[in-house]
Amino acid sequence: MKVRYGKFDDIPTLVDLNAQTFEEHRERNPEDFPETPEGTFWFRVLKTQFPKRWGLFRKKEAENILVCTSDDEKILGYLLYEEGYIERAKDETRYYRVIDISIFEEHRGNGIGRTLVNKFHNEVSKTEYSYIQAEVWAGNDASENLFASLDYRPSYTAVRLNKPKEDNDVFVLTPET
Repeated sequence: MKVRYGKFDDIPTLVDLNAQTFEEHRERNPEDFPETPEGTFWFRVLKTQFPKRWGLFRKKEAENILVCTSDDEKILGYLLYEEGYIERAKDETRYYRVIDISIFEEHRGNGIGRTLVNKFHNEVSKTEYSYIQAEVWAGNDASENLFASLDYRPSYTAVRLNKPKEDNDVFVLTPET
């Protein structure tokens, strides 16, 4: 098993893996992953994010996607992350955020998630940063346990409140005559 940066040719497999993972999230939290004619909202977002990371520039590697493969280069899982900054009065605070980590179901429980997170830590440790953040969806015990075992601690618990759009919620402004 080895970890490398994602390659442009990985996109179809990464999108398939993302679809599998998000379908599991949708089963646990259907209100956060509503089904639409184009698939789940989050799947559509990530389907555009993977190609955007490479597509415009045709980079050989994407610096923010780590891919874990078997020795014969079969993709087992990935970790997608981003770098961010918070502007403060005196300076900027740099942080990293794990956007997504996904492992093919048949390869879970073999330490792939831990391997990816450890490689991510090694990569970002080469830079100056204030903290690393990982958001975990409610009910995702595997991810919560993984990050907790690596000394991540809850900073806050959020409740997402949604208001469905209904026909009677829409109003149209018409010019006065």
